[in-house]
Amino acid sequence: MTLQDAQTVTKFNILVPKSIPDEYALSHVNVLLSGETKSTDIELLYDSGHSTLSIREIMLEGKISASSIFDNEDTMMKEIMIHGQKGTLLFFKDGSNLLVWSNANFQFSIKSSLSEEILIEIAQALLS
Repeated sequence: MTLQDAQTVTKFNILVPKSIPDEYALSHVNVLLSGETKSTDIELLYDSGHSTLSIREIMLEGKISASSIFDNEDTMMKEIMIHGQKGTLLFFKDGSNLLVWSNANFQFSIKSSLSEEILIEIAQALLS
């Protein structure tokens, strides 16, 4: 689905990072429906030809937040700040990294094999 098509079936304005590594291009948008007329959960998929980047945006709207469970023996974790909000950066054994944070209205996640610095830059650019 294109970004424009996804926006018509999404309950919020989809945020797109203002800065992303040049080799990545938006390839697809997944809209995750849960029986509502408009979605509160989307995923932007970027492709560079040799690796991918996924950005997920979930509108919390009355929800407290979501959580995930990870194998902490094979996963390193680091606390970081994104625009004054506490986030968690996870480094997996397979070389992929996941950055997760929330604000009052949304939960965000960015998953890729890109470095910590680049993931943080993308997160900062998503909300700027």
